[in-house]
Amino acid sequence: MPTPIQLTHVPLPLRHRLMWNSALGALVLTVSVLWFPAVRFAYHSPGFHIVLETLASAVAALAAFLLFGRLRQSGSMSDRALVYALTLSALVNMFLSVLPTLTETYFLAHFSSWASTISRLVAAAGFAFAAFAPTTPRRQRRYPGWSITAAATATLLAISLAVLIVLPDLPRAVSVISPARGGVLLVHPSVPLLQALALLLFATAAAGFLRRADTTGDGLMRWLAAASLLAAFARLHYVLYPSLYADWVYSGDFLRLGFYCMLVAGAVGEIRRYWFGLADAAAVAERRRLARDLHDGVAQELSYIVSQARLLRERTEGADILRTIAGAADRALDDSRRAIAALTTDADEPLDVALAQAAEEVAQRVGTHVRLDLEAGVDLPAPLREGLIRIAREAISNAGRHSHSGVVWVQLSVNGRVQLAVRDNGIGFDPGHQPPDCFGLISMRERAEALGAEFAITSSPGRGTNVEVAL
Repeated sequence: MPTPIQLTHVPLPLRHRLMWNSALGALVLTVSVLWFPAVRFAYHSPGFHIVLETLASAVAALAAFLLFGRLRQSGSMSDRALVYALTLSALVNMFLSVLPTLTETYFLAHFSSWASTISRLVAAAGFAFAAFAPTTPRRQRRYPGWSITAAATATLLAISLAVLIVLPDLPRAVSVISPARGGVLLVHPSVPLLQALALLLFATAAAGFLRRADTTGDGLMRWLAAASLLAAFARLHYVLYPSLYADWVYSGDFLRLGFYCMLVAGAVGEIRRYWFGLADAAAVAERRRLARDLHDGVAQELSYIVSQARLLRERTEGADILRTIAGAADRALDDSRRAIAALTTDADEPLDVALAQAAEEVAQRVGTHVRLDLEAGVDLPAPLREGLIRIAREAISNAGRHSHSGVVWVQLSVNGRVQLAVRDNGIGFDPGHQPPDCFGLISMRERAEALGAEFAITSSPGRGTNVEVAL
């Protein structure tokens, strides 16, 4: 009997959900427009049309301003093209859509229809270029904001001048007939053709930004991909009904406004990541400052106390007291060095790497050799990780100073639980008769209990010592 096939639902990757949700919403709206012609998706409202165009201009300018901060950091050609395209879009919306609509003159309406179509096509080409342009940082060059604004303004003036020169020979892009019956739009064939070209440019930009998001993991690229997809659907709606060139409001206008809003949302997220990065950098700088202060102050003083206590222990009779003082100062010095290491080490450094560095450092200081058998990929919370490292340091330090071991073995393994073992071949001791200065043994046991771990020491005279911790 054949084995039945089990169908498993595979969810969309989280990084693609924004893209596909935007595509689904725009597709539903497009299908509704095509399949339900009885439903009114277009409204003759000059005032609302002006409001939408003004809002689109303001949002585009805001997105350009926010993304300019990213350009100041990266200096890449891709970000420069993106800011240029947004700035040009803001200028077009304001000077070739809002102002001509306010004047309500035949000449300006005729002029703005062609000038805005060509200018928006150039802006769409800017988006497509930004999706594939190099992202290599070019910090040696600075991009002042006025230069991009000047470039976009120059582009708009050049297009406007060219249209003015040939305007007498240009046909009406959109004509309104029978205004008494609500108005019927007659569209010149070149208008939907240019909108279809803009559709292809935005679709290309969406594919390019999505590919870049997958390869770089840049969150802004996902927003740009989704926004470009909405812009492509908006151009499709303008092919169906060119409301950009009349006092009408259509579904494409809302899709275009959604395009700008997505750009602003992506830019705001980029700024948040930038400020979080600054906060992390400030924290790292503060940690390094504390490490320098500890190293230059407390650690140096403790090192002096240790060296002087050792000299006095060799020359005077109060060797036991001085031994205790030297041991306490030595442990304080070791703790200060560990604090310095913790402050200058990345918090996400692998446990086996951090443990290896700590073991090598302590072994070199106490004059012994260390052999490591550390399992990679052990992931522990910061308190457990720091506790294990401190126990290992103390065990290695005891092996070199008290057990006089020539070699110390350190093993980290995972077998149902995390196990740390530190073994030496030194003189050992009787655990039932611990020496009076056994603060290191007590601190290791207390630290392990604080971690909720099992702690065990096995040793006998002449047979070395074995310290084990199990989480």
